Amino acid sequence: MRANDRTLRAGERRGFTLVELLVAISAGALVAAAAVLLSKNAVRIFQEEARISYAQVAVSMGLGRLGTDLEHAGRNSTRNPYTDRRVCAPTNLVGWPDGMRRLAPVVIEPRPDLPQNAGNDLRNERITIAGDLESGENFIMSTTLPGANSTTLVLQPNSRAIRRLTALTNNGDVAKRLSEYFRVGRMLHVEGPTSDYYGVIQGFATTGAPIDSIQVAVSNTPALPVQTSQGVGSSCAIKGFGTGFPVHVISRVRYELRSVVGDPTFADYVQPLNPVTGDEDRTELVRVELAADDSEVPGTQEIVAEYAVGLRFGITALTLTSQPDAPVLERFPITDPVPNAQIYTIAGPPDVQGTRPEAVRSVQVRLSTRSRAPDRPTQLAAPAGRPFRFLVGNAKGAERFARVRTLEREFSLVNTRGGSP
Repeated sequence: MRANDRTLRAGERRGFTLVELLVAISAGALVAAAAVLLSKNAVRIFQEEARISYAQVAVSMGLGRLGTDLEHAGRNSTRNPYTDRRVCAPTNLVGWPDGMRRLAPVVIEPRPDLPQNAGNDLRNERITIAGDLESGENFIMSTTLPGANSTTLVLQPNSRAIRRLTALTNNGDVAKRLSEYFRVGRMLHVEGPTSDYYGVIQGFATTGAPIDSIQVAVSNTPALPVQTSQGVGSSCAIKGFGTGFPVHVISRVRYELRSVVGDPTFADYVQPLNPVTGDEDRTELVRVELAADDSEVPGTQEIVAEYAVGLRFGITALTLTSQPDAPVLERFPITDPVPNAQIYTIAGPPDVQGTRPEAVRSVQVRLSTRSRAPDRPTQLAAPAGRPFRFLVGNAKGAERFARVRTLEREFSLVNTRGGSP
């Protein structure tokens, strides 16, 4: 057979016709469009669920962190310096700085409505927690050295507390860790046999490696009650050298909702991306430490939960009845929409007449967080104070509501049990 017989003639070779090509392109375009649409919907759903999952994680972590401090509230500290008979201090705490005069396991106060709460059924409160929140250790005093501007407490370098820290870290880290505990501006509690003494940390130093000397300088404003050789001081003041007295470091921390958008420290975390998401009005649950003068300690503010929109409290407290010797537990729950003013009376600052923070036995916490971007077009009916959706005021387009996650939990103040209100 000849070669040209084994091949098709040119006229018998066919390609795709124009109609076939158009049909194929159309079918391919339809399949591609369907794939893009499915992919787009899948990505949108994934992003929405990721946002609400993050809100769920944020509310859980925020409540957990706040609860940890609540469980340590009042540890190694007074419940109310005005009514605590063990506190050795001038009458009405004359000369004490504001923070020491407000020393109580918990103090709950109302806060003004936030700008973002316009159109949202939410109220906000703040809580201040005090106690030995850092270590819970008993640092043992060796001697006291009164001075013109401060009183130096020399601690025993071989106490159990120091040995425990040494076993967990190397010697250099022990000195650093101790300097973090005995931070300037924090309060110091010296526990005597019959009286308790409070002062403000002014300085801290260690010497030697391994450590052979630990010195804590306590400010003389207010003066730590110490009985000198000339007999100067109150009748309850520390007599002798105070050898063997336990020493505790007392901290006060505050939790509240606030905007940190303008704070350069958090610029990388809360920088608004665009006006659609509502980042400009966002608020976070923050934790900040307070000094003995009630001012905020620089560098201690931290974000505990992002996009927090609601923080409320209730309490259970011992209340006085017609029989003062038989107080009873009474619950003061979170009320909506008007907050329960009795909570502010009982759990208010000790320096406000009529408050009884020493009576609080547990704290109920309600924390709400929202997703970052609005992804719902309408509101849903919800119980007062517990919205399911949050109106983002400057959102554009049909989707103006972000979803909300709320958790409630009650924390027992284990360090305030057994006392009278």
